[in-house]
Amino acid sequence: MHTEPAFAPYVYPVEIAGLKGVEVRGLWDIKNYPMAGPFLTYILNDKERNRKLVLEGFVFAPATQKRDDLFQLEAIMKTLQLDTPAVKK
Repeated sequence: MHTEPAFAPYVYPVEIAGLKGVEVRGLWDIKNYPMAGPFLTYILNDKERNRKLVLEGFVFAPATQKRDDLFQLEAIMKTLQLDTPAVKK
């Protein structure tokens, strides 16, 4: 599985759940296999916990419009909520 070489992915700045990062949109495919579709990736910088969060979603729906599927995927991923760690006393 890899990004479609004919089209470079689009990269945009984003903020989700108070975390800044990037949104990557593009097309994926599988070499020598008839599977492909759009993808959406968020890479978020969680400085407080010293980590990067990667959220990825892929759409595979042969012979159908994928716009609505991608819109739903985006809505789901943007509802990310992080639990705050308990304060130790």
